[in-house]
Amino acid sequence: LLTKQKTVGIRVPSHPVTHALVRALGRPVLNTTAVEPESGEGILDPWTVETTYPSVDLVIDAETSSTLPTTVIDLSQGDMIIVREGAGPILDD
Repeated sequence: LLTKQKTVGIRVPSHPVTHALVRALGRPVLNTTAVEPESGEGILDPWTVETTYPSVDLVIDAETSSTLPTTVIDLSQGDMIIVREGAGPILDD
């Protein structure tokens, strides 16, 4: 997960399973989206994740809340810059 950038992205999910995991662990969870190696598309089927990535420690089969990409907002320069508009409202103040 190392890049040339010196920034960190934070995802604020609305999925109840994610909320329960964070509450139970008492800390944030580091995760990534499993993607098909050839197409780059996200994998939704837990069995496909397990067979594509056999070294993965844990796959949780929970209802998918959305297949839309997340909204990405860059706050590193002080002003809000919308990098990618996706799921989630963007409120102007």
